[in-house]
Amino acid sequence: MWWLLIPVIGTVVAAVVSSDSSEKEEAERQARAKSRERAEARARKQARDQLQAQRNQQLTQDIDAQMSELMASHKADIILSGKGHAGVTIESLQAFIASPPQATAQGQLKALRLLAPNTRFSPKWLECEGQVKALRTEIQGLKRLKRQLLDRSL
Repeated sequence: MWWLLIPVIGTVVAAVVSSDSSEKEEAERQARAKSRERAEARARKQARDQLQAQRNQQLTQDIDAQMSELMASHKADIILSGKGHAGVTIESLQAFIASPPQATAQGQLKALRLLAPNTRFSPKWLECEGQVKALRTEIQGLKRLKRQLLDRSL
């Protein structure tokens, strides 16, 4: 009767060996699938990064062209000291976007200097700005005088 155990033991051993090899094959298949997924994820990220770099480059080129037009159309008011317009970078554009909106001309020039660091107002513009400030001061003085006269007459 013990000879009947030999085929049973052989079947059990074959089943164990078969299950081990199928587990190894499954593990290898999963490893290949994960590797393929990682490679695809890297390729997608690289494609996204390249697309973003192209967008950034196009954006900076467009802004640079607009800056050149601005400088050309306002030659009498804005002067580029040094070599001229150096070109907009993505970092300078991000700094410009992050800066708060400015109400005064000097504040706007300060913001503009984020894009074109060597920008300044022309002497002619500064002279006009000085005259405007003096006029504002005189108008404020006249308003105060008007109030004082109205208060005395009542």
